[in-house]
Amino acid sequence: MPRKKARVKSLIKKDLKRAMSIEDAKEVIAEVKEEIDKVETTKEGKILGSKKVQSYAELCKMFPIVNFIPEETVPLTFNGIKVMALANIEMYVPKCFKDIYDRHRRGVNLKKELPDIEIEAGAGNLG
Repeated sequence: MPRKKARVKSLIKKDLKRAMSIEDAKEVIAEVKEEIDKVETTKEGKILGSKKVQSYAELCKMFPIVNFIPEETVPLTFNGIKVMALANIEMYVPKCFKDIYDRHRRGVNLKKELPDIEIEAGAGNLG
């Protein structure tokens, strides 16, 4: 049994023992097995719908298109697909890029609110 498979199996066993009785665990395992049998797979055994997004067009099909005006020029990357957000130019992009930009801006705004705090290099490093 490959190492990953053995690890997953041991984690499941531990969780089942901690969470419920043996009878309940057997019921849960049977239900999970039924659900797994319903999952569609390819001839190679890969789960359908689990492929990595390859193009901007595929992202446009997966996510709703939103518009926003970035306050600064910044590159945005989602699953290896890059978009350049240009300052003060309205953009129409899949929502995943807007979410990335919002997360970036949250950090910038935090720096403006707390300008006097200095963090030493390696702060929080446990190793």
